[in-house]
Amino acid sequence: GGDSDTGLARDALLRRLVRLGGATPASCKPAASLLQSLCFGDLSRSQAVVCRICERVEESDGRALRSALRAGTALVALSDGFVRERTVFLLKGVLHVARNNRR
Repeated sequence: GGDSDTGLARDALLRRLVRLGGATPASCKPAASLLQSLCFGDLSRSQAVVCRICERVEESDGRALRSALRAGTALVALSDGFVRERTVFLLKGVLHVARNNRR
């Protein structure tokens, strides 16, 4: 149906936003704004984005880390009713990845 198609399209867009994270300096701000508008007031969507950010951090290449950092920064900058929960989830996720990737 239409709702599931919309949800799939939104998920694909979020994956691309986290993956690319504003690949050029000119696209950083619009990408952050779009990510914020999609996650504003939606904790479950924010948590899904955090999981994608953590996947990018695990990849450990420079471009992936930069895009993950930009997406994480955009999430932390959101001011809604889920600031604390979103920030804690992001911090715990990134720390978990860092702990598991220690060599």
